[in-house]
Amino acid sequence: MEVGIRNTQRAPLSCISCYKRKVKCDKKIPCGQCVRRGVVSTCRREKVKVKGQLMQAGTDESHLGATYQDLLLENLALRAQVHAATPNTTESQSMNEDDVFVLDDTIESFGVHLFDSLTYKHLPCTVTTYEDVEFPTRKQSDYLILQARERISWIHYALHHPTFEQEHDEFWNRNEGHSARLAYDPAWLAIYFSTLSAVLVFFHEEDTPTSPAPDCSSLTRMRKWYDTAIFFLEKADYLRVPTLKTVQTIAILGIVFNNVGEFHFHANLWAVAIRIAQTIKIDDERSLAARPAVEREVCRRVWWTLIICDWLPIHQRNPIVLEQNFQVNMPAIKDDDELSGSKSRPASHPRPIHYHIVMIKLAMIYNRYRMALKLGRWTNSTVVDLVAKTDESLAQIIVELPPYLQNDASALTSAKFSETDYPWISWQRTKLSMLLHNLRISVNKILRNIWSDQGLVFQRVRSICLASSTAIISLALDSGQPSERLNSWAVVTNLFSAAVTIAIEEELRGGSADEDPSNPVRRCIAFFESVKEHNQVAVAALEMLHAIIKRSGP
Repeated sequence: MEVGIRNTQRAPLSCISCYKRKVKCDKKIPCGQCVRRGVVSTCRREKVKVKGQLMQAGTDESHLGATYQDLLLENLALRAQVHAATPNTTESQSMNEDDVFVLDDTIESFGVHLFDSLTYKHLPCTVTTYEDVEFPTRKQSDYLILQARERISWIHYALHHPTFEQEHDEFWNRNEGHSARLAYDPAWLAIYFSTLSAVLVFFHEEDTPTSPAPDCSSLTRMRKWYDTAIFFLEKADYLRVPTLKTVQTIAILGIVFNNVGEFHFHANLWAVAIRIAQTIKIDDERSLAARPAVEREVCRRVWWTLIICDWLPIHQRNPIVLEQNFQVNMPAIKDDDELSGSKSRPASHPRPIHYHIVMIKLAMIYNRYRMALKLGRWTNSTVVDLVAKTDESLAQIIVELPPYLQNDASALTSAKFSETDYPWISWQRTKLSMLLHNLRISVNKILRNIWSDQGLVFQRVRSICLASSTAIISLALDSGQPSERLNSWAVVTNLFSAAVTIAIEEELRGGSADEDPSNPVRRCIAFFESVKEHNQVAVAALEMLHAIIKRSGP
């Protein structure tokens, strides 16, 4: 048993402070007692063991209750909106003393141009007729679907993999000939080929000699199967016939779109997926209640995938979905086999779904921050409060991570989970760390235009941006991750954000990235060179970084 965690018949509703002080608690979080004492940030319920399960009352992950940090952000946003809607003389005089905050989007503009540049490099489609469709062999297909379960299923969370693998076996067993396979359900074939294409994003050529993977280059095959997935989407008449399969296909292709340079197609199809999801009512728990249990959970998972990618955009594209316009529970903390009826494991058992839930929480924090920033009228002092509260919320997510997802050395030592048994843990941990650092850059860099004030607050946010940039580069290039895990456009985007932040800082200091290979910007350039054959975003990143260096050169 974990030290300090007691066994009891039910989880207490009173907060720890009231329980220890033996005073009446109103059982809210934060409770009235803690509010009056000014200790709301530490108001929480005790974690206990009930029938061997670690529990905390009122923390059911299925419900999206607002945290204290959320309420602070909302309060700041509402205050700013009131100021924006009711200008008066007093406010104008106040603004003269504390200038209106003006967003400097210099760094963000690089991210916008990075993806816009992909528009002009559109590659011709490789599949336009049934004659262009190429299936893998059965042996290759079995291998790739198995790899998809390990490598990408927890990234898109669009499938219940045991069900999909059963459908995959039935497809091959019932359709021996090429013509029969072509005549199969096009909506399912779209899912199938999107999965094949997405898993190849994380393959290198060295994967092929000892495995039954395709005998041509993984890059060529990835593009071919990506085009095939789009081909079968069209054959399924996806714009006229809204189905869950279409939503699943597009969610999986989210891994591939930008790697093949289809940035605007990505944005447009993502909007289509959201609209279809709304049409078939997987954005409403009341409608989901009528679906079978496993399908209901698949719908929750894939809906939140759509929301994560809508609220955590690659640049400041306006989100499509507003938080108040849907009601979907968080995914259940269960593995696929548990959903199918297998015996439930302890709550502390490592599960890939924890990653998905953390991503949801990060997306919610960042979306609320962006909405507050956009809707309010901010001064230089009030926007600092917004940034600080958002940064605190991100830090709280780090504290609440399961031990095996924390980068803290002591947490990793205590977790003791084998990479062999849980091959996804180290990659989830690295991806989350890179994203958290990138979000801290995105949140804090809005103050870049007032760094020159040299106040302690501004020195702090400048330090956060530079330290986070360095951390991203180290996580990607020094953590010992297998090279094939670094192929995705998301990794390139994180590294590009870090490199641009450092390059602009060097430019402001009157210098530039020197030729030393150990220079952080040069290291990113070298990495982009190594993956550019697999990643069109890396090609665009190289062009923009070289332009920045040239501009700031002697």
